[in-house]
Amino acid sequence: MSNLATLLLALDAVTLAIGGVVTSFTYRAFRRTDSPGLRLVSIAVGIVTLGTVLPGAAHLLAGSDPTLGLVAGTALVTLGFVVVTYALYAEYPSEAA
Repeated sequence: MSNLATLLLALDAVTLAIGGVVTSFTYRAFRRTDSPGLRLVSIAVGIVTLGTVLPGAAHLLAGSDPTLGLVAGTALVTLGFVVVTYALYAEYPSEAA
């Protein structure tokens, strides 16, 4: 394994760890508040994290074509940001009675 591949693997591991922590925090915030918007943000952060890690992991671990991994990863990151955008702009019913 080259130095560059080792660096990629290390950065993917750090990204996965930090993304997992942020996803966990946003999910816990959703559970505390029962806010649909926070639930969507939690899902979006998980999707973005997966999309960021997928290209390197697919190439290093599965030996797949790097271009395919990049396309799949970019599609996931795009989907994650679409979910964040929806979470921020959606109107949720008020529970105030």
